[in-house]
Amino acid sequence: MDNTTDQVAPTAGQVWKRMPEEKRRLAADAFWREKEGVEQQFEAMALLAQHHKFRPVFVQRMPIDKRTRYLANYKTMPDALAARLLVSYHLAHQRPMLGALLDALGIAHEEGLITTDPDAPRDQASAPFLDGVRRFLHEHLGLDVAVDSIVGATCLYDLTPTTDFVIDHLPGHPAVLVATGGSGHAFKFGPVLGRVVMDRLDGGAGPWLPVFSWERATGGGRAGAGEDG
Repeated sequence: MDNTTDQVAPTAGQVWKRMPEEKRRLAADAFWREKEGVEQQFEAMALLAQHHKFRPVFVQRMPIDKRTRYLANYKTMPDALAARLLVSYHLAHQRPMLGALLDALGIAHEEGLITTDPDAPRDQASAPFLDGVRRFLHEHLGLDVAVDSIVGATCLYDLTPTTDFVIDHLPGHPAVLVATGGSGHAFKFGPVLGRVVMDRLDGGAGPWLPVFSWERATGGGRAGAGEDG
């Protein structure tokens, strides 16, 4: 009997639904208290408003503890938002475990957050990463693939301290518009970002302009780089 289907990894939404309520509350609380990820927080507020027939501004003005209860009790979470909540939970409450995992994979990190050298060669992925891909294919898809037949490379993306985008004029250079800070997730917001860029160029007052301002995105620290394998 083939049990391959029983080994398929659950989606982020399924993991969220199976989590104990206490852990969902910890995740939701960490999520609301983060200074980064504003767009995901707005997405969560819109989800709660739609589900409970609230006005979005009503959800926005709720105390964090009340928003936390509502979000923790929402079990049919979309996968993308559930993934963000799981990240919030692990960064806030499981840093030692993340550090141990990255150590086992041979990936440099600082307290569970990946660090990288921007000048390092990028034409090949690390051996531990490729070995992890091979194990995943074997355990979840029943495929035995030789490591030397897997082609891997890495790339960098720019990362702001808040992980929000920067769509604003360069300070001191009003003729230069900067649209950057993709932080690893800009691709799915392409059409919206195009509209924000046009609002900024037209000198409009769109609701997202303060969120993506240069001052907000860089005021909390320095921009950095993330890495994709």
